[in-house]
Amino acid sequence: DPAVSLTPRPLIAASTTFCVRVSGPSGKDLRIQRSENLQDWQDWQTITLGDRPVEIEDPDLATHAKRYYRALER
Repeated sequence: DPAVSLTPRPLIAASTTFCVRVSGPSGKDLRIQRSENLQDWQDWQTITLGDRPVEIEDPDLATHAKRYYRALER
């Protein structure tokens, strides 16, 4: 079973926006969570993976010093 991959990256066009690219097996339902301290996780997005990676923008990243992301199966 192929693993799910999360790849955070800054968006060049918008310095205050960050993008998380999520890829993995097509049809997999995921709950994307984010945290500022790796202890307190909040649900952020729910997605279903398709043939191409899903890119999710996080426009309020500029108000946080650090942010972590993880994907959990729904």
